[in-house]
Amino acid sequence: MKKIILILFVLTFSSLIFSIQTKLLPELLRPAKIEVGDDQIYIIEDATIYVYGLENLMLKTKFGKKGEGPGEFPIGRHFNINMINIIPQKDKVIVNSRNKIIFFNKDGRFLSEKKTVQGFGSRILPFGNNYIGTQFTGFRQREPALAINIYDKDLNKVKEIYKVPVNFGGMMGRSNRKINEFSSVFGYDTGNGRIYLFYSQDFLINVMNSNGDNETSIKVEYKPIHISSELKAKIMDYYENVRYRNNWERFKNRIELPDRFPAIQSIKVRDGKIYVQTYKNKNGKCEFYIFNQNHKLEKRVMVPLKQANVREYFPYCIKNSKIYQVVEDEEGEDWFLLINDI
Repeated sequence: MKKIILILFVLTFSSLIFSIQTKLLPELLRPAKIEVGDDQIYIIEDATIYVYGLENLMLKTKFGKKGEGPGEFPIGRHFNINMINIIPQKDKVIVNSRNKIIFFNKDGRFLSEKKTVQGFGSRILPFGNNYIGTQFTGFRQREPALAINIYDKDLNKVKEIYKVPVNFGGMMGRSNRKINEFSSVFGYDTGNGRIYLFYSQDFLINVMNSNGDNETSIKVEYKPIHISSELKAKIMDYYENVRYRNNWERFKNRIELPDRFPAIQSIKVRDGKIYVQTYKNKNGKCEFYIFNQNHKLEKRVMVPLKQANVREYFPYCIKNSKIYQVVEDEEGEDWFLLINDI
């Protein structure tokens, strides 16, 4: 029966079947993130990290515990957001959550940890001998803002390289502020000895060197995707019944939806390439622009990528020109790992 369900699920996933591998993951209930290292796959669920072999896709071990002690993950109580991120390295993994980063060996044995400064965001990335990380400011009396900083090996701030206002969906800042989650689209990643950052409605990526200075940019003439009235209705339904269901009366008259999506949805730098995801989605496939390390466009492709809802995709990552995604079946009973070429 499981095999039949699996086959039917894959057949309905995309009109063109080019999934390389599909693997049932019976141990998962609600995974939040996935990352792939050189020989292992790491899937985060709540405060647990599941470790799978990259070749055989079999579960090897799991580790992680919620708490404040050494090697434990302090998870915020006020937001339904998984604040844990994992960065696989050649000989270890780095896990950062609220207010600290933790070092484990590849099998999950605790090695050491470092405390971060107040307001430190959860996305910290190794960058040479330093780190790139975010710091939030202006929560209540001031408008919320997000600064991207370079930190030294001991997580002391070296330099602020970028600062932008952010829209937290009205949960912070002024109570009468309009909510437009598409107005603060923002993202960054590191690779090729550089920092790649976008904050624009246009297809524009700032490229910074190891000192945090602007080096060049990647710019594409791109026509933004129109948001139809039908899609707006689906987004509003999602806000009412999922995103803001506990505070709908408070927020419903403050939500603004633009007529067009921003040009860029996310950016991932992996294995010398820059993968830029747009908002174009058709027949279960999402658009990616792929640039080489010299920032030349290699190709523009539509890749199978399954959405969890009208606003979000199921967790995915990119490694070795493949896209790894953990997805839930239509009945909401089982989780699968799908691996496709990109």
